[in-house]
Amino acid sequence: MQRNQPFRCWHALRLSYKPRVRCYSSVDNSHSPPPWRPGSVLDEWVEREIRPISLRQLTFFGRTLTESRLISSANYVRTELPTRIAHRLRDIQKLPYVVVANPHLSLVYELYYKAFERFRVIPEIKTLEDNERFCDILRKTLKEHLVVIPKLAMGVLECRDLVAPGVMDQFMNTLLRSRISRRVIAEQHLALTETFSSPWHFPGSQDRTDMNADFVGEVFLKCNAKEVIERCGKLAQDMMRQSSGTDKIPEILVQGHLEATFPYILSHLEYIIGELLRNSIQAVIEKYRESSEKPPPIEVLICEAPQHVIMRVSDQGGGYPVKLCHIYGPSTKAL
Repeated sequence: MQRNQPFRCWHALRLSYKPRVRCYSSVDNSHSPPPWRPGSVLDEWVEREIRPISLRQLTFFGRTLTESRLISSANYVRTELPTRIAHRLRDIQKLPYVVVANPHLSLVYELYYKAFERFRVIPEIKTLEDNERFCDILRKTLKEHLVVIPKLAMGVLECRDLVAPGVMDQFMNTLLRSRISRRVIAEQHLALTETFSSPWHFPGSQDRTDMNADFVGEVFLKCNAKEVIERCGKLAQDMMRQSSGTDKIPEILVQGHLEATFPYILSHLEYIIGELLRNSIQAVIEKYRESSEKPPPIEVLICEAPQHVIMRVSDQGGGYPVKLCHIYGPSTKAL
């Protein structure tokens, strides 16, 4: 009987054992903190310097797109993405453990580490076939990381009392800026690859007569400041008219160098201008809601210089008191 006792105990334990399944669903409450990993590999990549890239450099690869330039772009993205992700992983590791153990921030950490491990082992890209496989990995990773922003927002809100606001704000600003730059680099290369593979592209041709000639990848070469302001302004006015329930919407007057054009990523520019105008419209509506007078217009001044185009948005919404200038921090509590 004693000889069989260990077997029966082990057999009962085996029958009662159920493997744990790690799930990142928003309804799962059993999420555990990130697993331990050796830091030597990450240390190696953190020691590498990030190679900044300008809008001019982004357009360089696409102006006269050739196979060699496309391969060069692919290898830049291949080495730059894991370097930048490694720096952000190290930033997360510097946070207190109780913050990193938050389910939302822990998921972000896992997504970043998974992407880091995925990109760092990709061999040098030498052919168009290699580039196509690399682009498939880029698309997959971009899709997986669509949840990062909402997860970051939830994590920061839940951990706002665990870290000093200034520390959390700096962490979030760095993380978000880096995310934007990484996605621009990746999406630009995907757009260049799509251009190179398109039926209307002829490598080496100087005559670009296609309908997308004003685009180099994601970069629009002829952003017209006046047109962008008017388009975003109309959309912001329509949105505020529906949400506020009033027809007393301020006009938007555009002045200055109305023919100014410049290269930029159009979706980014529209988002920035749209948010600025929406904030101005909302402030003016709230200030003059009870007034019988027509609300004063919002003025946008465009100034074109040899190296810059400046757009200044001016409204009479009253602004914020100096003591509330910090309210836009990511970790700020709701007022």
